[in-house]
Amino acid sequence: MPATPAIGASIGSYKVVRQLGNGLMGPVLLATHNNAYWAVRVIDEAIVRSTASLSRLVGDVLHPALVRYKEVGADPASGGFVSTDFIDAKPIARDALSGLRAAAKLELLLQTLEGLAVLHQRGAVHGCLKPSNVLLRRKGSEVQAIIIDAGFAYVPSAINAERLLRYAYPWMAPELVDAYQSGQRGAVDKALTPSVDIYAAGLLVAHVLSGRLLHTQVRSLDELRQRVRSGSLRLTGINDPHQHLDLRQLDAAIRQAADPDPAQRPSSLRAFIEALRGALPKPAAAPSAA
Repeated sequence: MPATPAIGASIGSYKVVRQLGNGLMGPVLLATHNNAYWAVRVIDEAIVRSTASLSRLVGDVLHPALVRYKEVGADPASGGFVSTDFIDAKPIARDALSGLRAAAKLELLLQTLEGLAVLHQRGAVHGCLKPSNVLLRRKGSEVQAIIIDAGFAYVPSAINAERLLRYAYPWMAPELVDAYQSGQRGAVDKALTPSVDIYAAGLLVAHVLSGRLLHTQVRSLDELRQRVRSGSLRLTGINDPHQHLDLRQLDAAIRQAADPDPAQRPSSLRAFIEALRGALPKPAAAPSAA
């Protein structure tokens, strides 16, 4: 993992204010540039050189549910780095949404997935969609979810295998995990398709609505694979007394998205979104004319 630059150090044109945290790929820093705050992730230069998707994301805000990428670059002292808008928010979780009804939670998730669909339209794939990469921001009574860390492809040799098993693999489609385990960059590129995001989106929706961590806390890759093959996504306890979701429709949509076999998943993220939308409460019928 890249070293953490000192407070006050420069990374490209950014000056480090403080460390925000540590990700799988390196430290995440709060930095200033042109009198504005930015989040700067210091990463292995091999990741910058090998991740073509990142270049497609730099520029304007693509969707309200996607963080804006400002720059992908390299610094002689620190190595590779990526800068994005600084989002003062916490990762999405069931507890953070405890004040919302089930239908409102699903609506929020649908808005989030719409952002992911825009990413796919741009020709990019997220590659590691998981709760820690979806931030929840509140503005008064409004709640907004924002996807971060899109477009990265890990370099297994640069990341501890135990950390990948703990923090990344449980949310990844099986074919992507196998590609990373092969150690072949070509295999990873081939596996990074929209289908892996659809799989992760299914797990994310199940987690947010039910609070269940489906494949986490595994001790080995074999245990993870066994859980994925035999996993049962049962959604219980998520409905409000007066605002019921169609659990049968919701369960079927999530199960298909999170199928270990990519051929059985929805043909597109848009198809998954529409299947989820079908689980929302139906509008009340208008009263008939007397």
